[in-house]
Amino acid sequence: MVIPSLLSQAARSRETEAISNLAAINRVQIAHRFEYGTFGLNRAYQYFRCCPLSRQ
Repeated sequence: MVIPSLLSQAARSRETEAISNLAAINRVQIAHRFEYGTFGLNRAYQYFRCCPLSRQ
């Protein structure tokens, strides 16, 4: 009985952490949009978007 309980507690903990991380990303994106007028893009997307064929 202890193992299933421990596993379900670990799963709840990971879910809570994921929700918290997504909320933090959302807050940063909203702040970036407020300051620059657009949502932020990650560097990998910007890197491949400008010259996709030369960097594969």
